[in-house]
Amino acid sequence: MKPLAFAAALSTATPALAETGLFLAWPAQPAAALTHWDPAAAPLLQDAGCSLHRSGTISGSLGPLDWPQMKGFRLYRCASPVLGALSASGASALLARHGQQPVLFEGSLTLFPADAPDAEAEYIVKLSHYNNLDTEQRAADLTTLGSVISDLENVWQTEAVLTPATALGTLRPDDITFLYYSSGAEAEAFRAANPGVLEQVGQFNKAHLTAFTYLGATVLSQPVN
Repeated sequence: MKPLAFAAALSTATPALAETGLFLAWPAQPAAALTHWDPAAAPLLQDAGCSLHRSGTISGSLGPLDWPQMKGFRLYRCASPVLGALSASGASALLARHGQQPVLFEGSLTLFPADAPDAEAEYIVKLSHYNNLDTEQRAADLTTLGSVISDLENVWQTEAVLTPATALGTLRPDDITFLYYSSGAEAEAFRAANPGVLEQVGQFNKAHLTAFTYLGATVLSQPVN
């Protein structure tokens, strides 16, 4: 993956009210595994008022966080928690492959007003673990970085932030941010024109995070098979 310019949940837009979000990522496997997951999970997702918000394929990861290799992801919006029921029913186990388990996170989901990304977008999912050594300075650094990027061309759009309360398959991050550039060309143009922003992001990560990873993804209009 190429260097990414992003620190945390930076958006000048007013977010919508938080709701429950469920993030699912699974390892490479035959399409039959998802075929089994969908009917097993559907009644539980329906009972929890869940709808599919975003889905896609994962091409790789970049960062010091030890993240298991995953093939695809889904982000659900839900009216109530559902992860416990999915685990108890055995639905999540249907996505295991050769001993590698799927990853699921559930918690508060905050959505930001943004145009829906299409297949041309460079979509990024960032998982962050904070050190919490100086939360006030972290907030101040985010505000400063937000001011720096507010008028820049080709800047990324923050779509959503998930703050997990529970996790399956790996350690629970402090937050997961979903963002995108409208196209790969715009992402390249932004990085080329703003090396100072890239440096600020690196400084933020070094000062405030114990571990993180950026997942490079491609959005699909329909759930990935």
